[in-house]
Amino acid sequence: MKSIIKNTAIVLLVLALMAGSIYEYFRLKKTDVPVSTAITAIPIDASFILECMQVYPLWKTVSQTSLMWQDMLGTESVAEFNRNMQYLDSLLGMNVKVHNALESNPVFISAHKSGIEHFDYLYVCQLPNTNVQTELLAFIASQGKVTGMEYEGTTIYSLPRGNGEFSYAISTTGIFICSFQADLVKESLRQMQAHISLMDNKYFTKVLNTSSGQAIAELFINFQSLGKVVSPFINGSMQSTLLSVPDFAQWMELDMSFTPNEIIMNGFTDCDTTGGQFLDLFTHQLSHEIKIGSVVPSNTAFMTCMELSDYPAFNRQYKKYEDLHRKLYKHNEWTEDVKKKYGLDAEKYFSWLDNEMALVITEPNDSTLHNDVYAVFGTSSTKQALALLDTLGDNIARANGEERESKEFMQHEINSIGIDNVLANILGGSFELVKKSYYTSLNGYIIFANSADALQMFISYYEGGNTLAKDQYYQSFIKDHVEDESGIYVYNNIALSPVMYGQYLDKPYAAAIKKHTDICRKFQALSMQMSYMQGMFYTSIYLKRNPQFKKQAGALWQVALDTGVATVPCWVTDFKTQNKFVFVEDKADNVYLISNTGKIQWKRKVDGKVLSEVCEVDVLKNGKTQYMFNTANSIYLLDRNGNNVSGFPVKLSSPATGPITVFDYDSNRKYRILIPCSDKIIREYGANAKQVEGWSKPETDGIVTTRARYINIDNKDYVVVVDDMGKVYLYDRKGQTRLNLHNQLPAHISSFYIKEGNDLSSASILSTDTSGVVNCLSLTDVLTKTHYLAGSNNSADFVPVDLEGNNKTEMVFLSSNEIFVYDTNKALLFHCSGKDSLAGLYTFKFPDNKMRIGAVDNKDNRIYLWDEHGTLCNDFPLYGSLGINITDMNNDGQFYLVSGSQDNDIYVYSLP
Repeated sequence: MKSIIKNTAIVLLVLALMAGSIYEYFRLKKTDVPVSTAITAIPIDASFILECMQVYPLWKTVSQTSLMWQDMLGTESVAEFNRNMQYLDSLLGMNVKVHNALESNPVFISAHKSGIEHFDYLYVCQLPNTNVQTELLAFIASQGKVTGMEYEGTTIYSLPRGNGEFSYAISTTGIFICSFQADLVKESLRQMQAHISLMDNKYFTKVLNTSSGQAIAELFINFQSLGKVVSPFINGSMQSTLLSVPDFAQWMELDMSFTPNEIIMNGFTDCDTTGGQFLDLFTHQLSHEIKIGSVVPSNTAFMTCMELSDYPAFNRQYKKYEDLHRKLYKHNEWTEDVKKKYGLDAEKYFSWLDNEMALVITEPNDSTLHNDVYAVFGTSSTKQALALLDTLGDNIARANGEERESKEFMQHEINSIGIDNVLANILGGSFELVKKSYYTSLNGYIIFANSADALQMFISYYEGGNTLAKDQYYQSFIKDHVEDESGIYVYNNIALSPVMYGQYLDKPYAAAIKKHTDICRKFQALSMQMSYMQGMFYTSIYLKRNPQFKKQAGALWQVALDTGVATVPCWVTDFKTQNKFVFVEDKADNVYLISNTGKIQWKRKVDGKVLSEVCEVDVLKNGKTQYMFNTANSIYLLDRNGNNVSGFPVKLSSPATGPITVFDYDSNRKYRILIPCSDKIIREYGANAKQVEGWSKPETDGIVTTRARYINIDNKDYVVVVDDMGKVYLYDRKGQTRLNLHNQLPAHISSFYIKEGNDLSSASILSTDTSGVVNCLSLTDVLTKTHYLAGSNNSADFVPVDLEGNNKTEMVFLSSNEIFVYDTNKALLFHCSGKDSLAGLYTFKFPDNKMRIGAVDNKDNRIYLWDEHGTLCNDFPLYGSLGINITDMNNDGQFYLVSGSQDNDIYVYSLP
């Protein structure tokens, strides 16, 4: 296994290293000159190179929206990367001319072995002209005491920083070179002086020419020196395996893209085609459909599959590969020993092998991995395979004078061949972790393991339907970015792998993984696929974050409140980033602001349950948003940091009976805040926290529990208020009665809606009674009642909405456990339902101008979302029950849903 598991572990480590370097390189910015110009400064022993062609988009993507980066900042090493980035940012970002020069050109970051146990980064950027070069040198010199030394005809400058130095130089060709390791700058200059360059490497230039040039970033991996960078992280048992990393391939190029919880990479890998590299074995193998998920357990932590179209040809090529690396003699010696001892050729008993070979590691129970490792092989004839293996086992047992070990479990026979290391010696080192030879068959596959108990576990998962093919968590991972066919397919469930990582990492890093297991659990999986195409191997690597897989696949993040969730979580704007944050209250009357990456920004106490929506205002008129809401006793206005704005909270002389309504009549931020009170007076406050002079303080006959509404007709303002008896009040801006209506709406309504019109007769107020009868009261005092729902209904929620964006209003009802949608002619358009009773009717407009209908199931903690035709949206229902709110959280066109649950948690989901 090591030859492949090693490469997967390496990819994981490269991703971790890359995450740190991404954060550092953004600020070194980039260059528009030909790639080859700047690359000539990169030492040829680079283990990987990161190139950015779009610095600011990448900077925003990672720093503001990447949940992976937010998670990794919790580790000491990435935090150190972060500090280095901030230093480079402050050093090179403050000077506008320097900033613009670096921003207009690509930036390259390369990783190099430095000493025995370390590696460092080199940063390279082409400067456009001597004026910018002079400006940059002068600017850096102004940041501290700079010293210089001559090397290869160029001055290397050093600027003290902490316990080390920041070294930099500008080559004679105008390339800016810098590093926190002076030796890397020297090596770069020496190489250029000697006219040595990566552009002389045919494998590098071949993959370089495949890059699209359109990606936000590109990653180049050099397998010939990758082991040098990875070596310090790996323990002694794996060090020998790293020596064969150069035998896997030559260079890999990957175009990179990012979402808040994904890294998507696609490109090509090139190898030596003379037979000396492992990847070349697949040159003449056609990609094959990956079917192995039909038997592999759902708790698989690691899986590497070789998908073959011609196993005999592959086997012949593999032996030649082993011979070139002087390893075939081990196979031959073992084969001869078996012949002498048992009088048979063991390899002939494996002629049944077909088109799939895989090593599988399930979630480890302990660090030995003994009972968690499996070898899985496809066969065209299970009957033939079992007959050959049984015969081999019988012959071995007879020669040893023993009974062949055999047992039955869940109607599946488990047998043993009786000799150790069969798979490693016949099929190669990829299967050396399966040292014993217990085997069984399942659904067209032969499975080997180290013990009968391990196979019983495998069978139990299969018979229980707990396979990858049936696992929603795995299926959600492969749905968009994992192809059905491949030559090599590697899958690593990161959340299930901390124990496995600890088995191969050096002690300090194994300890770090154990310390930060919570961070590992937030990453769902990593996959890598390679398929032969156009003389190279098309390569895709996909990394996904999903911290809540045990409860619900698809959760972007989850945050636990101190106590139960008291209010429906809502979205508010963070004025600094313009991203949307979550505002919510718990049952202990704490309100929280949670960032778009799931970090609690602040928590503070208020004097009761929040009764209103959270209104965004700018009372200081300086572009900085504040958050306004009310409890029964106070009106609050909090700034971005959770502090009270001057004059707030306003203590009410009479308790509020309903939510505040904030009006900005003329869009000039001269806010008017209406609030209904228990003394039946509607009070109005200004942004100065004072009651507005001139407001008449109108009294209502009944208690008001709903928010006020506003409509303008013929340039006249109408503030609409409805009390709990159904009486309607229409005021002007000063609280004076503008219209008297004699007809009333139903009593005790929870909400009402305004249908706008060009005149009083076409404008109306809509609400529904408990039986679902829609009351439509025009502003000319004409009341119309329309029965939509058939039968009797004890309770019905109602929303009038334009579902399809065609300026036609549909009537949406939630009654018991069903949604009913009618047109205005009372024709039933569709109805839909959940598993049990539904509550809380929600509608949301999406970018396609179509609406989605939402509801929650409090009993089973489920969230439902249907499209405009009543079809349940993909991946629903989701986990949650306390309301729904949907928005474009990161201003990138991707919508996210927030909800609370009965387990005190807030969940945010990325919607398909």
